[in-house]
Parts: sequence; structure tokens; C-alpha cells
Amino acid sequence: MSESVTRRLIRDVLILNGARMATVVVTVIALYFGARALTLDLPILLAMAGGLVVALAASATFLRPLRARVNEGIAAVDAHRNERRGSAPR
Repeated sequence: MSESVTRRLIRDVLILNGARMATVVVTVIALYFGARALTLDLPILLAMAGGLVVALAASATFLRPLRARVNEGIAAVDAHRNERRGSAPR
């Protein structure tokens, strides 16, 4: 049982981090090329900084269900570990 819960947790964490990175990349690309389309000279580092800030807020909002699933998986793995050790949860 623990192996399947652990595998599911690993999969969910990888998906969450991949989605967060994809959100950052898409946001940076949108900012950079959006500024160029408006004939603004936006340095790539500034687009990256702005994209990171916007993507953090966007991922906190849009990836909330996936983050909740990761938290549930962590709790399940922790409960199984405590059960195996015979100790009470903290």
C-alpha cells in the first residue's frame, strides 16, 4: 500500500512542479513577445522577473486542486510512516 501512495505522491509532485515551470515559461514568453508586439523594448531579464511574479500568483490560484492532492499524499505517507514506526502523530 505504501509503495502505491508514495508513487502517486512522487507523480503528483512532478506534475505540480512541471506545471509551475510551464506557467513561468508561458508567462515570460507572453510578456516578452506582448511587449514586442506593442513596440516596447522590454529586456528579457525584466520579462523573466515579471513573468515569475505573475506566474507565482497564477499557479497559486489555478493549481490549487493539484497542490491539495500533493498535501493529501504527504499526509498519507506521513501517517503510514508513523503507523509503521508505532508512534503517535505529532
